[in-house]
Amino acid sequence: MLKKRLYILCICILAGTLHTVAQNDTSISDSSNIAKDSTRKKEAEFKTENPVLKSKKTKKTEPGKITDHSPRKALKLALFLPGSGQIYNKKYWKMPIVYGGFAACTYFFIENRSQYLRYRDAYRLEVDENPDTQSEFADQNITPQGIAQRRDQHKQWMELSIIGIGATYLLQVVDAYVDAHLFDFDVSDDLSMSWQPNFQPGLNTQRTMGVKISLNFKK
Repeated sequence: MLKKRLYILCICILAGTLHTVAQNDTSISDSSNIAKDSTRKKEAEFKTENPVLKSKKTKKTEPGKITDHSPRKALKLALFLPGSGQIYNKKYWKMPIVYGGFAACTYFFIENRSQYLRYRDAYRLEVDENPDTQSEFADQNITPQGIAQRRDQHKQWMELSIIGIGATYLLQVVDAYVDAHLFDFDVSDDLSMSWQPNFQPGLNTQRTMGVKISLNFKK
């Protein structure tokens, strides 16, 4: 009888021990899951607060906004074909200015070159010491020195026209490159400027008149 009681007591003690161990395992598992969830939540919050860690694939852009506008591409286009950089930047109104500059400089180059050759040949005829050859200015009382001065003047203007063509080319390249950098620059009505006369105290209690300029940033 005593053995039976001891046997039952041992079974109860063993069952209680197993139940306690099971509860401990469950609590440890629950604590581990809570810790993992907390860690994941903190990592998600950290990535949200740090845009550098965000994936480029999740970057959202506004509808219709161009984000891949390349200044280098605008530069290459302008170098290859004048005016194409302005078209790439969607500044179509600059095209007539670019080609108008080229047309004007080219016209003055052709005109001044023609006059330069004209006065150059006339000067050669005047100083060749051959009485049988006369220039077209022989009956206009223009001395060889006057012809030489006009020749040099048109030569200078011809060279300036060439410089103008090169300057127009370089300006349209620079304009296309800089304009491409400012393509996504937001110019809104949040910035306003106003000016008004202002009087500042000066020496001997005299006031100095000036202009006051104010920049206002609206929210």
